[in-house]
Amino acid sequence: MSNTNLKILNEEVESLIKNTAKNLAHLMKIRGVDAATLSKMTGLGIATVNSIRRGEANPTLSTLSALSNFFEVSLAELTGNDLKTQNFAPKNVKAIPLIKLNEIDNYFFNGEFVDTYTTEISSHEKNLFSVSIDSDSQSPFFPRGTVCIFEKGKQPSDGDIVLVKIHEHTPCFRRIFIEDIHFLFSPVILERDISPSIYSEYKIFGILLKAIKIY
Repeated sequence: MSNTNLKILNEEVESLIKNTAKNLAHLMKIRGVDAATLSKMTGLGIATVNSIRRGEANPTLSTLSALSNFFEVSLAELTGNDLKTQNFAPKNVKAIPLIKLNEIDNYFFNGEFVDTYTTEISSHEKNLFSVSIDSDSQSPFFPRGTVCIFEKGKQPSDGDIVLVKIHEHTPCFRRIFIEDIHFLFSPVILERDISPSIYSEYKIFGILLKAIKIY
């Protein structure tokens, strides 16, 4: 590689680092998250987050992908022109409850939750909650590091994915089918040898709106 080409490459890398630093700082500000929260939600180290925000690190593609997924922006937006000068801001950003699968019962029966997840929403935020997937129990459809956004109190449609408590079991993800007045439930990933089931006791906590792979 010639010195001229090497210089151009270095300038492009420096521009990417500079733009990413500015855009990350802007996104963190408008979403109201600090380095510790961002580290927790993306799996990136706090030192890594701070280094990128200060423009002192050349982040890997996987690191950039984790950040772009969390902030729901494209890689081009994250590393491109200064978002602040473009007046970039999500239209309706709100913090909604963030709970784990084993905390669902406490949340619905006692209203208890500790963490929140900030995201752009189009529905009434009072009806929304998010569930963090921190194990491989829902893989491969919802792998570890996924945040699922649900809406409660919404009437399900045929084929929707729901968070449901069946009898006294731990709440789980199921695909719902509607036949006449009956709701039938099946595993999210349809298997030929498993037919949808009808249950006498169940409670639907929410309808899945979207799933975001954070890390």
